[in-house]
Amino acid sequence: MSSDEENGQLWTFLVVLPVRTEHREKLWQMLLDLHEHIRGEPGFLNSEFYEDAADPALIVLREHWQGSLEDLQAQQRRPYRAQYEQALAAALYAPRRIIMLKNVITPGRQAEA
Repeated sequence: MSSDEENGQLWTFLVVLPVRTEHREKLWQMLLDLHEHIRGEPGFLNSEFYEDAADPALIVLREHWQGSLEDLQAQQRRPYRAQYEQALAAALYAPRRIIMLKNVITPGRQAEA
């Protein structure tokens, strides 16, 4: 494990979901239900849900986490995640895109020694 991970590395996930029109409302509810589970997870900081201003069929999630990569991977194996993944497959018209960002610099925040 790297020293960054031991100190609580900050992570941001951007998840782009191309949603079938007929599944939009159901997907919003699925995301709210998922949030109820993950908000109690160790390392979870916050999340926000967006829709593309030009294409409302594109929903974008932004999640902030702090911890090791191993902690994040463990969270992905929770039973509620499996249920979400199964339901998500039917709601999308194309594969989702996940962008995993590792925080490198936060302006105005001093580096820890």
